[in-house]
Amino acid sequence: MSYCVNCGVELDRTAACCALCGTEVCNPSQPVDMTAPKPFPEEMQPPPPNNRPLIAGLLAALLSLPVLVCLVTNLVFGGGAWSVYPIGGIVLFWVLTAGPLLSRKPRPVPLIALDAFAVLVYLFVIAALGGQGLIVGLHWYLRLALPIVVVVAAATLFPVAYLRRYRADGLVTSAILFVDAGLALVGIELALSFFAGHPFQLSWSWIVLISCLAMSVALLIIDRSPHLLAELRRRLHV
Repeated sequence: MSYCVNCGVELDRTAACCALCGTEVCNPSQPVDMTAPKPFPEEMQPPPPNNRPLIAGLLAALLSLPVLVCLVTNLVFGGGAWSVYPIGGIVLFWVLTAGPLLSRKPRPVPLIALDAFAVLVYLFVIAALGGQGLIVGLHWYLRLALPIVVVVAAATLFPVAYLRRYRADGLVTSAILFVDAGLALVGIELALSFFAGHPFQLSWSWIVLISCLAMSVALLIIDRSPHLLAELRRRLHV
């Protein structure tokens, strides 16, 4: 058994150089075995065929069973159109999970927009078929559900689109996420205030926003200070 003289990693008997650091192997008591099979392929192998559409189809087939059960139960025993709610929830779950499976390339921005649209459609169905009537349902849908979904979708789309374009490092990414989360909570509180009929005012979200801004500024200062970053990594053992 040989070990790398540079990094100390254990070496296979067929290795002529360290697979980790590239240092040449020199062990007179154990020469390199050139005839034994290598522990890993030396040439790049093509990736396995993409079977994500098959997984999405299997998921749809599995989910069709509870959909059928809810539909038949509703038709046999009656009780209104209650089956629309679980069936809609199942369809929404399939859209949220099957979107990434059916996408050939990673496209998070269109997928997030599609997910937000699907959530809005499902909530609109609940509002339209609710027992309190369409007017009351549209009241909470337009004044509460729609603004919150739009705020959450925008808060998710912005960092995804920004980070895909500019490829920020870990600290800058964390700073962006802190600011984004603080602004999203401000938008949610404004939506709640609008739904309750109160004037637009901030009570608790501005405290969260200030805390998030402070964390973001601290992270950006650390990112811009190499000596401080090195000291933190040394003390935190990262």
